[in-house]
Amino acid sequence: MRRALFWVLLAACQSGGQPAGPLPLPPRSEVCTPVQDAPLPEALQWKRVAAFETDLLTALALPRESGCLELGSYVCGEVHRVALGGQDVEGSAQYEPAASPLATTPLVVDRVVLGACAERVRRDQDVPVVFEEVDFAAERVPAAQVEVQAIALYRRLLTRDPNPDEVAVLQALARDLSPTDWAVASCFAIGTTTEAVMF
Repeated sequence: MRRALFWVLLAACQSGGQPAGPLPLPPRSEVCTPVQDAPLPEALQWKRVAAFETDLLTALALPRESGCLELGSYVCGEVHRVALGGQDVEGSAQYEPAASPLATTPLVVDRVVLGACAERVRRDQDVPVVFEEVDFAAERVPAAQVEVQAIALYRRLLTRDPNPDEVAVLQALARDLSPTDWAVASCFAIGTTTEAVMF
């Protein structure tokens, strides 16, 4: 602090008592300091059976016992616990869950999501909860309704709004399918993305 004050006073004295103005900047170096690289993204985590089921059924407003059912009676999450990352102590004495997804995990994920989406669409034909913008009696779902419904689905299943390309995909899908088939297919397409089954 004293040294800095000394140089300021010296500069003022040399200029006849007038302020010397700003101090000269150090010479510029032609070599830039490298910018620190952005941190690498964290590894994706596999949503295990409880988190996967809870997120899906909450998004579709379905109770667990009526989401995906095998043989119309058995909850898919219980039947396929091991493939969804759980352990099966009583059935196969498996005390530790699998460390990574099994070969059957993608098929089971598809089965669970398809079952839940189909059940939600079946219920919404009587009392709309998720597919409020879809007229199931119509021949096709209009593009404007697809966009509004796509936003609702993305917010429910992925907690974000879709981008224009994602909306365009669902609009293209609506041109070839009945409202019922489109509702199931769009729900399934969003619910089985990596974004939905990983975190």
